[in-house]
Amino acid sequence: MEIKSITQNNRNFSDAKLIEYLAVPPTKIKCTSHICNHCYLLHSPTYKKRVERSEERMIQDIGSLTNQGYKVFFCTTELFKYKRWKEIFKIAGYKSIRTNGYPFVENPGLIDEIKEMGIKKVTFTANAGKYHSGLNLPEEKKVNQAIKMSGEKGLTTSVNILLNKNNFESLEEMIEPFLALGVDYFIFSRILPANGMRGLLTTEDTKQVYDQVSKLKKKFPLSETGKYFEVSGEMGSKYRPNKAKTKFVCPAGNRLLAIGLDDNVYPCSFMTQKQFKLGKLEKGIIHLDRKFDLKLKDPWGCFAHDIKT
Repeated sequence: MEIKSITQNNRNFSDAKLIEYLAVPPTKIKCTSHICNHCYLLHSPTYKKRVERSEERMIQDIGSLTNQGYKVFFCTTELFKYKRWKEIFKIAGYKSIRTNGYPFVENPGLIDEIKEMGIKKVTFTANAGKYHSGLNLPEEKKVNQAIKMSGEKGLTTSVNILLNKNNFESLEEMIEPFLALGVDYFIFSRILPANGMRGLLTTEDTKQVYDQVSKLKKKFPLSETGKYFEVSGEMGSKYRPNKAKTKFVCPAGNRLLAIGLDDNVYPCSFMTQKQFKLGKLEKGIIHLDRKFDLKLKDPWGCFAHDIKT
């Protein structure tokens, strides 16, 4: 069988200077006809204080930050809702994209357009049948349709599965419908604290997640099946295999900064509470008022997960 390349990611945490640029489409635009409640941007403390940025302004910001040597990751709810999404793709150096799938179902030609731009991988956030997170995610039928369409066009398909107490013990059962759709890449993320979020995983719960992922990697070896399994960074690294070898240290506030929806600068996209404000973005230039000293309760944990909202 042909094994697709699965290494096309927009960023990695070995990048020296990372910026997460948080953005949402204009208030009058909805991302889908479906009301989602999972998107962390909509729960960000900066959402109610968001600045209405023009697309021209955002493109200028990204260009300026890129010219200053930052690797910019454009964090948004649905990129295709921007009229100038192609320019944002190009200037941010995208290799892969995230979408809720609705744009592909509504306009299948988009898949050919992103392929022509060099995009090889697309990630969907999805519920997994009865093993869902309890969150109101995009309609499962449409997401599955978009996954199938993308795979048929030769794109590497990826699903981001959100975990909490409702579902974290059943990873293999959760991926079965996606395997049937031909999904290549599986990302397991834990839901972080935000208003209304329930059943959050503890650091000890993550051990079971890592154990299950290790079993999945053995059952579906990449070299033979082309299936890749990833545990996202906010899961923490206490139980991550080979953590000593990878020497992963959270880059928040150091190699990583986030531009909030309010144009203020924070340590990462999950730490946009006012007490973590580090400075401000003005005319594409970051002005820091102070440095951030990341002190983890657990050196292998996720600082953002300990924040009380």
